[in-house]
Amino acid sequence: MKFNKILSGAVAAAMAILMIPTSAASAETYSLPGGGQKSGDLGGGYHYELWIDSTGGNGSMTVNSSGGEFDAVWDCSVPRGNYLARNGKLFDRKKKATDCGTITMDYEASYQQTGSNNGNSRLCVYGWMIEPSTQEVIEYYIIEDWVNWVPSPDGSFAAKTVNIDGGDYDIFWIWHEGPTIKGGSERFKQYFSVRKNKRTSGRITVSDHFAEWEKAGMKCFNLTEVALNAEGYQSSGRANVTKNEITIGTPKPTEPTEPPTEPPTDESGYYFHSTFENGMDGWAERGEDKVASSGDAKYKGSKSAAVTDLTDYWNGLGRTLDPSVF
Repeated sequence: MKFNKILSGAVAAAMAILMIPTSAASAETYSLPGGGQKSGDLGGGYHYELWIDSTGGNGSMTVNSSGGEFDAVWDCSVPRGNYLARNGKLFDRKKKATDCGTITMDYEASYQQTGSNNGNSRLCVYGWMIEPSTQEVIEYYIIEDWVNWVPSPDGSFAAKTVNIDGGDYDIFWIWHEGPTIKGGSERFKQYFSVRKNKRTSGRITVSDHFAEWEKAGMKCFNLTEVALNAEGYQSSGRANVTKNEITIGTPKPTEPTEPPTEPPTDESGYYFHSTFENGMDGWAERGEDKVASSGDAKYKGSKSAAVTDLTDYWNGLGRTLDPSVF
């Protein structure tokens, strides 16, 4: 049976649906119906790549002629459907990742998974390392946000928790077999940092992850790339990256942020209070279920919210909240 997801999370719409189109007049959109690969250099030292597995999925990527912003849209809710879109900076492969100085990424994105064929998606920093003499490769991920599934240790290495940029990450490596940057397919290691408290904006000190991997015995090789990556497997979704600034050297000072405005409350002190006496009050389906105000049962008053026709365990009710305060 095929299940289609709308949003995932304890409060469905805390992942705000903010679709801000790429505004630059020099934007270019690339589409790969049915699969393929497209890459190229952009201004400011940025390099983009779009890749879709040849299993029937579709997707596109919009990039500017200069800078790291991009808009990734994918529809790969098919068996083995896989999509990857990234934009970042390439390195000359002459230095170990831990010898490339301070590398930071300041980013902002609106990211959501809109459908799934038992699939998943992630927003992350992505790249490769290579050992120049043996040509051994490592694929690495710093995962900031994800839906449905995220890798975990396979027994080869016990995860360790480190604190970087004010957040806790589980770091570990696993074995993987598949295509590499050398061409062809082989068995290689994948390095991971998985953020425990997911986010879609902030500063990532990429070089601190390299340093923590080394401390944990995860040896780093020569660096090839640092990119912000949107990836979907057997899913559909969109990641609109409105900021992606990669700095090599002294990072820019972070801009102070204003505290969120306290939302208004009603006379009873509630931020929102739903009785369902006159409709659904902003609540909606999560998944392929149906929701409606009903008089069949009640707590107070005469009605309640009825959820019927559930097709999976996570179906239910969701309500959009202001992401700046919730």
